[in-house]
Amino acid sequence: MRGEGQVSALLYLFLAAALWAVGYPATKWGLESFAVFDLCLVRCVLAALVLTPVALRFPISRGELQFAFLQGALFSAILGLQVLALERTSTANAIFFSNLYVLFIPLFLWVGWRARPSVWLLLCFPLAVAGIYFTAEEDWSRLQLGDVFALLAALISAFQIISLERWNDRITSATRFVTIQFYIAAAFFALARVFMSETAPDISTITPFAWVGLGILVVGSTIGAFALQILGLRKISATVSGYIFLLEIPLAVFFAFLMLRETVIYDQLIGGLLILLAAIIAVAVG
Repeated sequence: MRGEGQVSALLYLFLAAALWAVGYPATKWGLESFAVFDLCLVRCVLAALVLTPVALRFPISRGELQFAFLQGALFSAILGLQVLALERTSTANAIFFSNLYVLFIPLFLWVGWRARPSVWLLLCFPLAVAGIYFTAEEDWSRLQLGDVFALLAALISAFQIISLERWNDRITSATRFVTIQFYIAAAFFALARVFMSETAPDISTITPFAWVGLGILVVGSTIGAFALQILGLRKISATVSGYIFLLEIPLAVFFAFLMLRETVIYDQLIGGLLILLAAIIAVAVG
């Protein structure tokens, strides 16, 4: 039987998955009026500003600051790739490919920490490849650039989750840590915005859906989800957390239908189920 602390941690991770799931359609809404890196920049800056008054109450060590810089860099890469993916592929495809990180977690643990995978884990790869094949509508040439961005985001997400679980003891305040992380990510997005020559939108042209989407991203998918992830990973391993985060897939598909009226075609559904099966096996036996 799990202790009270572990039950609370499981609940934190489930809520984090739900908040990330609603972030997919919310991002689609935001992209109605914001350019990719503008949306990411505003999201991180607003989240950091909201948390700053609380974060200033806690001192920070040099080691924690260095770890926050690493996490900020990883977060900016993951978020940027996911938003680019949503701009270039369907919400369903972005969801399926982004969540392959649960397959990559045990592989990274094998390479980096000598945690040898089982034979079952090796069977996950053909399942995942078959899932990608069907999601691309049984034609590799239809694999979109957005799908590739989502796969890259999954790779980086796997390392981010492992690093948070392995070095969580460096974090003494989740609020302060995520605040610094968001400021660092905002700096990376500001540089990317300049490099891509993006122009800020006219406030009068921003749609109501874009404002609502931005609010959901800041309060739920950024501040809430990442604080809950850090708290949950103090009691739950990276592999088990990956299993919980799989709930993000059906939740995100549901929110995409509810908020965007998107439907999943038959081939996408088969591909998504194969990817989900591979991920479940990976986290169950990894």
